[in-house]
Amino acid sequence: MLEETASKDPNEEVLNELLEVYAAMSSKKKIISVLKKLIKLDPEDITSRYQLAELYDKIGYNKSATTQYLELLERVDNRDRLPIYKSLGYIYSKRGINKRAISYYLKAAKLDKKDANLYYNLSYLYEKTKQKEQADAYLEKAVRLNSKDVGARLELAQKLVHKGDLKKAEKYIAEILKKKPSSLEALMLKAKVAEKRGQKKELE
Repeated sequence: MLEETASKDPNEEVLNELLEVYAAMSSKKKIISVLKKLIKLDPEDITSRYQLAELYDKIGYNKSATTQYLELLERVDNRDRLPIYKSLGYIYSKRGINKRAISYYLKAAKLDKKDANLYYNLSYLYEKTKQKEQADAYLEKAVRLNSKDVGARLELAQKLVHKGDLKKAEKYIAEILKKKPSSLEALMLKAKVAEKRGQKKELE
């Protein structure tokens, strides 16, 4: 009955009722169809557009999701853009469009300076685009927010020893050994630093 009514008079009330039915049925294609009709009725319908973008993302329609998120950016206030920036960064990353992914993650990081995952994502993407200095800088920001990440600290310490920045490397090695006193990798790095410094007693 709702489908018949919607085909004759696709008003907002009927479409929303139909949307509830399709949601209960978990019929994604029909949900998409109704959401598109709601947006056609009212292009400024933020809620429906957001639902459509998230659903496209969930089922792997990355280009369609991107289009909807970009449309949302034009319609929401600055304070509501953070989750959209994060979603666009993630989708562009999945699509292998790394420069755009970086640009949206950077916009998100300006709004949320305490999300370590943003910095991990930026580090990964800068590494993929062969921007090593930037990759290391964002990995450092990430570990500052994530005190439990021993692996990333070890990676940074190894790079710093290789570059000859022993003082900074020692800082990360100390943080690792505080968490894992018997870490063989950290102890070997500590020995390497002592060797480079000519600290024979420390090395022994």
